[in-house]
Amino acid sequence: MAELQTGVQKHPKVILVQEPYFAKRQTPKAPQGFNIYYSQGTTPRAIILVSRSLTSIGLDHLSTRDTVLVQVTAGQEDFFVCSSYLDITVPHVVYDVDECVDHAHRTKLPIIIGMDSNCHSELWGCPNSNPRGEVLEEFIFNKNLILHNQGNKPTFMGAVGSSIIDLILSSTSLVDKILSWQVLDEDYMSGHKMITFQLQVDNTSPQVFYRD
Repeated sequence: MAELQTGVQKHPKVILVQEPYFAKRQTPKAPQGFNIYYSQGTTPRAIILVSRSLTSIGLDHLSTRDTVLVQVTAGQEDFFVCSSYLDITVPHVVYDVDECVDHAHRTKLPIIIGMDSNCHSELWGCPNSNPRGEVLEEFIFNKNLILHNQGNKPTFMGAVGSSIIDLILSSTSLVDKILSWQVLDEDYMSGHKMITFQLQVDNTSPQVFYRD
């Protein structure tokens, strides 16, 4: 297990990304020191980067263009990380990511989900809820997931306004292990703000995660 990193945005261990930008026909490549996971043969809308200091394996049979699932080992603990993009043009609000959550339940391993939900709900700080948000709320409750978002700071700022649509969810067993959740103010050349948090592993030094 890697020691606690002091510069969260400089030394992440896991990066969950939705809607990554790639030039036409460009093959996604991992930055130095990371493994990259995404659904092969597609232009991915979800990817996961995992530091090579951690043991990780992608679950290709549960990964799609919009959702990626990776099993990570840190210290003596195994868990899943999931990056998911919910396409607002798809009638079914929740798709793909539900199978990843079900797999985590079956294997009895906890899961952390970084999600671009494209849904509004007062549950995660929006001024009001919309029908898609209500469907996602029901999914969170029915799957016994924990929402880690705090406050009402926008996670997306664009020409049409700002909103809170980027979520961090996890299994209930991680409720006290995900620490220091925050939305960064820095501009990373994206309408979506960076969300950072830490995962306490083996009750010792936390692993540092962030998502965009």
